[in-house]
Amino acid sequence: MTIKDRVYNSLLALMPLILFFPQYISNRLMGWLDLPFYFLPFRMLTSDYIRQGVMPFWNPYIYCGNPLLANMQSAVFYPFNIFYHVLPAAAAVRITTYIAFAVMALFTYAFMRQYKVSEEGSFVSAVIFAFGFYSMIKAVEFAEINVMAWMPAALYFTKKFADSARSADFFMIPMMLALSLLGGHAQLFIYVWMLFAAFFIYENIWLKEGSRLDGIRDFFVINLILLALTVIQLLPTARFVLLSKRVVGGLGYGSVMGGFLNLDHIVTFVFPFLGGLFSAQSNFLNWFGLVNTGVFAILMLILGAFMIKDSKLRIFLMAVFTLFLFMTFTGWLPFYRELFDKLPFLASLRYQSKAVLGVFFIMCLIFAKGFDELFSRTREELEPFTYFSVGSFIVMLFTYIFAWLYKNNILIFYKKFFEPGMSMQRIYDAVDAYDTVLSGFLLYLLVFASAVFIIYMAGSGLRRGNGMKTAAVAVALTSLFAFQDWAQFQYVKADFMEKKTVQTDFLYNKSSIGSFRILAPALFNHFGLNVNAMNEDELVYYCNDTLAPNIPMYHRIKNVDGFDPLFLGDFAAFKSCFNVTRAPWSMPAFSLFSAKYISSMAKLSGAGLRLASHGFTDIYENANRLEPAFMVKSPFEAVTAGRDKAKELIASKTFDPEKTVILDKPDAALAGSLKAGDKSVKIYGEIRVVFDMPDPNTYVIKTVSPVSGVLVLTDNYYPGWQAYVDGVETKIMKVDLTFKGVFL
Repeated sequence: MTIKDRVYNSLLALMPLILFFPQYISNRLMGWLDLPFYFLPFRMLTSDYIRQGVMPFWNPYIYCGNPLLANMQSAVFYPFNIFYHVLPAAAAVRITTYIAFAVMALFTYAFMRQYKVSEEGSFVSAVIFAFGFYSMIKAVEFAEINVMAWMPAALYFTKKFADSARSADFFMIPMMLALSLLGGHAQLFIYVWMLFAAFFIYENIWLKEGSRLDGIRDFFVINLILLALTVIQLLPTARFVLLSKRVVGGLGYGSVMGGFLNLDHIVTFVFPFLGGLFSAQSNFLNWFGLVNTGVFAILMLILGAFMIKDSKLRIFLMAVFTLFLFMTFTGWLPFYRELFDKLPFLASLRYQSKAVLGVFFIMCLIFAKGFDELFSRTREELEPFTYFSVGSFIVMLFTYIFAWLYKNNILIFYKKFFEPGMSMQRIYDAVDAYDTVLSGFLLYLLVFASAVFIIYMAGSGLRRGNGMKTAAVAVALTSLFAFQDWAQFQYVKADFMEKKTVQTDFLYNKSSIGSFRILAPALFNHFGLNVNAMNEDELVYYCNDTLAPNIPMYHRIKNVDGFDPLFLGDFAAFKSCFNVTRAPWSMPAFSLFSAKYISSMAKLSGAGLRLASHGFTDIYENANRLEPAFMVKSPFEAVTAGRDKAKELIASKTFDPEKTVILDKPDAALAGSLKAGDKSVKIYGEIRVVFDMPDPNTYVIKTVSPVSGVLVLTDNYYPGWQAYVDGVETKIMKVDLTFKGVFL
């Protein structure tokens, strides 16, 4: 390791502390989007389970019960989540954020060095990959950043094993891949695995003509070890996915199409100052899909794509780059709709733009190699590229001059042909947007000019020493960070999850909610709402008081709804039954939610509703509810119906859940009891049901009933649950489309 290696590694190790400095010098965290509404509540819930000595199998606090361990994004088995079990949540966030970004940056640097890239080229490519907007914005996406973090390490040991054939390097490959998989995002890990497979095949099979069979064997052994290390997560996850809405109902063509990259993202990649002109949906997708590298890196990418000396490496990199790029845009190809209709699994995939991870990493390697070509090729070899760079700058300069001189003409043309009915306010807004674009364009030109100057000096052979390389590093970093969308990195006080509000105080201290649920609004990204008059602390209060998704989890209040990419398909089907009316609380089947309270931003009215508490949302007490556990006593009707027929029955105004039980398949014991019960069906007496939940995986229900019947637990049916009656195991039936039932 050279002195430069030590210096650059030290800088990379410090950069997470520098770029996320508000988290490390104050009592604040990056508290927006999925961090407060999804990842942190799940981490804290899992940690509570483990501290109590309870395995985190089930989450009773969202969607009327949902798998927890089987949900991969809960990352129950990710080793570094141990910090959540032994430290306060805020401290755990800081530590795991640092680990993820430091590991990602340091191993990216080490990987580049394995490919004989210079210290400067390796450093810049590591910074671009680990600290560009694409990666940094995922600091709030715990699952994604933990999957990404270990990918460079897996690739590093793949290359190292190819060069050394050491057993230690071989076994480190599945170890790093296992850490990536357990990080918690299945779809993103598929792209990580594909990139690993491409590099392994290239390095250990394609390039080794004399030992290709050994390489094939090693590839399968690595994957077998990976499977052995992660099967504890993969098996329950596979079952959950097969029972989830993604597979049972699908996401729908429109939803899936919204997850592909499009022309907007190519434009903003090359011209980042134009990003503000595109739609909110496009900007939202940029959190997942936008790759920003800076104009200097783009120029080096072009140079590397044409001038990497190793032709086999160049062909390999361009082939993998093209494959991943194709995946991110596949949805816009003419034949994709036909594929979507013929291949059901496509309906379960969202945000296929996440495949841009492979594009991004390959770009960083090509850029790094291009950086070195700039400082090693002869003047004659670099002359075409130098002319191209200078020419591109001149074109951009004249474009800026034209846009500045003919501003009024361009705006008039736009109004005449695109928005002839523009209001005065819309005209003012267009002028402001145009001026903002011009300001960004000017900054872009200044950075472009600096990049072209470096290229000219190095390409002409005038200056190629350490000083010029250091200047190139500075220009590359300036080019990267000049258009970083720093406004997206919002920090809030670390105790935001404990913020008491009017509504959380009502539910926690002033209501008698007990084991009942609340139906809270299924909204997310409240920091993006049009409430600009509020400061950050007021926004946190607002989000908590509106009981945004999973906020009730912080207070261990059960919610009918929630926010989770995976939930059960049968529950989704049950919920869809209430789309037939604007007042679902008036439908008989609504009582099965066991929702004592309904939270709503809109004013609600109807029989059985009473305003209980007023806040940013109003909370209404709902009289149309059943106990979380109740008896459907004889005489009752048992109906066997498929999903569609069951939905019709549940949506009907005549359905009475206390007199009718809907089964997905016939039950012999229940049928026999109904047939033989003619003499006893009219015997009525007091029925008592006492409900208790000693831990989230256990329901204890004591019943006293003089007649037979079905005990219904308004908790989602899921394989793996066991029921015991007087110590004897009994069968759990799926009743009323999605709930648990036991015949007594």
